[in-house]
Amino acid sequence: MTIHDRARRGLSRLTLAIVASALVGAGVGTGGMAPASAYEVWLTDQSDTGKESGGFLYIYDGAALAANPAAAKPAVTIDLSGEINTFCEAATKKPVRRPHMLFFNKNQDHAIVSFLSGHVLFMDAKTRKPEACLSMGKNVHGGLADARPEDGDCGEYRREKVHPHLDRLCRT
Repeated sequence: MTIHDRARRGLSRLTLAIVASALVGAGVGTGGMAPASAYEVWLTDQSDTGKESGGFLYIYDGAALAANPAAAKPAVTIDLSGEINTFCEAATKKPVRRPHMLFFNKNQDHAIVSFLSGHVLFMDAKTRKPEACLSMGKNVHGGLADARPEDGDCGEYRREKVHPHLDRLCRT
C-alpha cells in the first residue's frame, strides 16, 4: 500500500465520519422523516473504475455507520462504470466519469448524481436503477432538485427544454 493509498483511505474515513456525525447531529429522523435507524448514507468515490470512466457509489446503513464508523462497510457498492455507464452512454454517447456531487429530491426517492464528465444522472433511490441521464457539457459541479413552486410543478421550460423525464421527478 502506497502513501497515496493510505492518504486516500484516511481522507475517505474522515469524510465518512464527518457526514455521519452531521446526519446524527442534525437529528436525521425527526420532523416527520423516517427514524434515524432507517436512513442510508450515500457516498461517491471519484476514482476511475473503468477505462476513463466510472467511479464508485457506496451506500451505508446509517445506524450501523453511526454506531461504529471505523468498522462500517457499505451495504451496497455500485461500480458506476457498469450498468450506469452503459445507460448513460446509450443516452448521451459518452461515458460517465468521476461522480462529483450527490443530492436527493424533496421526497428522497430519487438521487441526482453529477459527474465531472458533464453528466447528471437521476436514479430511483429504492431500486438504485438509473432513470434518466443528461449530458450538460463538461464538469457539472452539482445538480439540485428545485422544490419550487410549492405544487411541485417544475415549469414548462424545464420539461420542454431539458428533458421530459424531469416532469415525473419534479412531481414526486
